[in-house]
Amino acid sequence: MNRNATSMTGHWLRKPASRQAEKMRMKLEDPYMKEIENYESVPDLVDQLGGRNLKLSDQAMTALTFDVLIIVFAICCIIYVIFFKEPY
Repeated sequence: MNRNATSMTGHWLRKPASRQAEKMRMKLEDPYMKEIENYESVPDLVDQLGGRNLKLSDQAMTALTFDVLIIVFAICCIIYVIFFKEPY
């Protein structure tokens, strides 16, 4: 009986401490979580040009042409190595 009384006393002593700890946790607010909770999403305007594409500048067209030429040259080199190069 003494043992049971001791555990009950311990229980009643821990209860206010746990309440106090819970109140302290409620007071501590993470600013990052508060920012996430208050975030309002803004819808994205996906089609801002009304379905039209922007015209590429001369520099962009030159760079694109140069890239295509490099890719064609690389494909030709691979074909040459596979079919026409003599094995040693």
